[in-house]
Amino acid sequence: MRSYPNWSGSAAVWLMALVLLLGEHQGAQALLAQQHPSTITAGLETIQIRPNVHVIFGAGANVTVHVGPDGLVLVDSGSSERADNLLEAVKSISPRPIRLIINTSADADHVGGNAVIGNAGVSMSFDPFALGNHATVLAHENVLRRMSAPTGSQSPFP
Repeated sequence: MRSYPNWSGSAAVWLMALVLLLGEHQGAQALLAQQHPSTITAGLETIQIRPNVHVIFGAGANVTVHVGPDGLVLVDSGSSERADNLLEAVKSISPRPIRLIINTSADADHVGGNAVIGNAGVSMSFDPFALGNHATVLAHENVLRRMSAPTGSQSPFP
C-alpha cells in the first residue's frame, strides 16, 4: 500500500516543500515573496499587512496602526510596561502624529499604554476641556465603565 503525505496540516507548507524539492527555485521565490516581511524595533515585531496598515506584536495586545494622510490611528495601546517600546515602533512606521487610539477592551494589555501613547499624539480637534494636547481615545461605553473607578478611589488604568 502506498502512503501519501498528510494534507490535514498546512497545505501551504507541503506545497512549498514540493516546489523546493522539484528544484523550482523561481517558483519558491514567488511563494516566499507573498509573505509579509517583518521588522523588529525596540523588541517588538512589526508586519505591514497593507500599504497603510501595520500590526505590532509583543506590546501586550496586538496593536494595529493605520497610516492616513492626517496621522495615525492605533487600535489598542498595549501594556504600560511596553508603552515606550511601542511608541518607538510606531514612530518607525511613520513620523506622522498619532491622532486616535481605539480601545477594544478594558484589559490592561489593551489600554495600559494610553497615557504614554496618547500624550505623544495630538488631538483630532481642539478640546477646550483637555489639560493638554494629546491623541483622542475612543472606546465603547462599556470599556469606559470598566475603566472608571468608583467614586473616591483611584482608577487602576491610565
